[in-house]
Amino acid sequence: MIIVVLLFLIIGVVMLSGRGSFLVAGYNTMSEEEKKKYNGKRTTQAVGVFVLFTAVYMMMLEFTEVPEGILIGILVVIGIVITVLINIHPYFKNDSEK
Repeated sequence: MIIVVLLFLIIGVVMLSGRGSFLVAGYNTMSEEEKKKYNGKRTTQAVGVFVLFTAVYMMMLEFTEVPEGILIGILVVIGIVITVLINIHPYFKNDSEK
C-alpha cells in the first residue's frame, strides 16, 4: 500500500506543476477544438489536487480507525466538486472563452 501511496503522491506533484495532462481522463481524448475551450494547465492542477486527496485517503485507510464509509463519502464528494468546478467555473476556461 505504501508503494501505491508514494506513486499517487509523485503523480499528484507532477500534475500540480501543470504537466501530465495526458493522465487526465477525458481531456486527453478531446479533439484539439475541444481542448482549446479549457485551460489545460489549470485543469491538470485541479486533477493533481484530487490525486493528492486520494493519496491522503489511502494513508488514512491504512493508518487510522476512521470508518471506511466516511472516508469513501468524503472522497466521492471531493471528486464531484472538482469535476463540476472544472466544467462550469471560468477559472478553468481559456481567456477567450470567459
